[in-house]
Amino acid sequence: MAQQRFFDHWSGVLQEPELQRQWSAAFVAGVLALFPLLIAIDLYIDDIERAMQGSFDWVRVGRPLADALVESLNFGRPATAVAPLYTLVAIAVLSVVGVACARAYGIRSPFWTAIAALPLMAQPYALQAMSYGFDSLFMASSLAFAISAALLVHRGSGWRAFLAAFGLQLLSFNLYQPGANGFLVMTGCLCVASALDLLARPTSAFSLRLRLLMSALIYAGGYGFYRLLISLFFEQRLNGYAVNSATLMPLDAALPSTALSFALEPFEQLFEDFGHWPVLLPFVVLALSYAVVLIQWRSWNVALLAIAALLVVLLVAPGGMLFLRESFVRHPRVLVYYGPFATSLVLQLLVMSRRLHRPFWNF
Repeated sequence: MAQQRFFDHWSGVLQEPELQRQWSAAFVAGVLALFPLLIAIDLYIDDIERAMQGSFDWVRVGRPLADALVESLNFGRPATAVAPLYTLVAIAVLSVVGVACARAYGIRSPFWTAIAALPLMAQPYALQAMSYGFDSLFMASSLAFAISAALLVHRGSGWRAFLAAFGLQLLSFNLYQPGANGFLVMTGCLCVASALDLLARPTSAFSLRLRLLMSALIYAGGYGFYRLLISLFFEQRLNGYAVNSATLMPLDAALPSTALSFALEPFEQLFEDFGHWPVLLPFVVLALSYAVVLIQWRSWNVALLAIAALLVVLLVAPGGMLFLRESFVRHPRVLVYYGPFATSLVLQLLVMSRRLHRPFWNF
């Protein structure tokens, strides 16, 4: 009976016309933004080997679920090259997550839902991930699972939500490790939004402090359990690249300073890629707009604390990658977590401007 009510509830929600309009707007915006990528179909050498020889090899880089997913979708090996189908499915999946994020902030406008969802799939580092013929699907799925886990922590009404979030986070690690870091970004931004009273459902069964603690436990537990599974069942199949890339730093006196330098590397990469005018202008406008509206919404002290908290979120966003022996920024696509951060900023900016009755929301 309980299961029947559950399915009846969600089937009714999915048939809601307003929800369908939000998803359609996000999907169309994603297709338009990625249209040059969709028509290019520039296969990587890995894509060609998977289609010609059936050498998936994702398990060799610590992504066993990716192997199972693609093999099941293709009914065996080799994989059928159906580009850009996987990219279209990835856009559809991230559009669903974009709608869920917008609903968490009480935003139901199809236009603003589409704008807020775009960073999940169309920010530059996400574009690199979406350019892979086969990989794009599980990279997007990994990010979607991580964001969904964060939403469950903050919108769930019981301990089952935490267990489900842990399961989603573990799936995310097994699909694409850097995508799992979207959980840290999204849960951190949701904590800031909750403290600023910006969420659609400010009341929760759990306090903000408990949600923050459970978020840390879910990520740490998921990361530890993932590495345990890899060491028990797949370590003998890892290639040299995966072994070297996954080696942790030694526990010595240099660990804090090295981890801090790694935490600053994404900022250095961001400045190197976009620290030139006029490319830098949109980032400056977004940051200044957020700061100005936040100061109008709350006092200076609260605004400074919120901005400082968001900077801390960005510092810890790489998660377990901060403790690896080798630098992780050599592959820019691992910075896919910038997407959830930009999405959160846009959504928070929209909610604050709406409550302040500023024309930005009415645009």
